[in-house]
Amino acid sequence: MGDTPTVVLDEAATLDRVGGDVEFLAEIADLFQEDCPKLVGELRDAIARGDRVMVERKAYTLKGSAANFGAEPARRAALKLELLGRGGDLKEAPQALTELEVEINRLTGALQAFANKCRTS
Repeated sequence: MGDTPTVVLDEAATLDRVGGDVEFLAEIADLFQEDCPKLVGELRDAIARGDRVMVERKAYTLKGSAANFGAEPARRAALKLELLGRGGDLKEAPQALTELEVEINRLTGALQAFANKCRTS
């Protein structure tokens, strides 16, 4: 990876997806923030159990959520875990989960800041 900063959240695409409805954006941002810790916890548990099917499913869900916000780094991190689950070899899953958690945290912060900015605009 280079030193080029990656876009955490595609604000224009996200606003477009909600038809410019700032209140709806705030609602889905809140839901994302509520659901993510549970999904990440379930993913962590699935990795610890070696449950590749559940790793694939939970990562797939997180990937879709990230894609809804045009959050490419988080989507890619979730995809990596999804593919590890699908492939059945979870030895790289703990590191991949750490990467996903970093990206989810970045996305959550960016999403909240964007929702707040939209509310005050």
